[in-house]
Amino acid sequence: MPSFTKKQQIAILIVGALLIFILSFKALDMEEKAEDTHFREIEFSEKHSSDELSSQGETEEARKDETTEFVVYVKGAVKYPGILVVEEGTRLADVVELAGGPEEGADFNMVNLAKKVQDEEMIHIPYAGEELTTQPLGETEATAGTTSGGNEKVNINKASEEELKSLPGIGEVTARKIVDHRASSPFKAVEDIMDVSGIGEKKFEAIKDNITVN
Repeated sequence: MPSFTKKQQIAILIVGALLIFILSFKALDMEEKAEDTHFREIEFSEKHSSDELSSQGETEEARKDETTEFVVYVKGAVKYPGILVVEEGTRLADVVELAGGPEEGADFNMVNLAKKVQDEEMIHIPYAGEELTTQPLGETEATAGTTSGGNEKVNINKASEEELKSLPGIGEVTARKIVDHRASSPFKAVEDIMDVSGIGEKKFEAIKDNITVN
């Protein structure tokens, strides 16, 4: 083996120590960079997930805002009669279930369960043997309520709020609007009732055969 002088040995030790220090520093720097990169990836992932959740929440909130709610009154052969709040497009069968289901003896031969309910509608589920003065619910009339005199039409220029409420899909609020409207502008034709807020073409189609202006 070659022999080194004491100075050479010291020089070699110093150089070796410097190399070890430099390599250690580089290794530490690389480790810190790797940790920083990993932290940034985690931070980006968390932010991305948070943005997705926020976006989903806003979308769901927008859908809720777009949903139209109807208020209906169900009575007769159901377990829990009363007022229900349902979404637009709800079928009569769903309303019966929301009211606790049918009572024993309910007669669905007079009811169209596939019918979509209307806002402010009064729904009567009959018992077997019960006599109704209207056609089966959901065929041509929206409710099983009657107009005075069976086939007698309701004069929308003279009828009381109670008489107006007997019309399919006409509740207390809409009946009051009809009375307020005719006070300042009497109806000249049955089609004029569509000038009342809340009565569109669909609701008019449901009541046009039951109303008159004469």
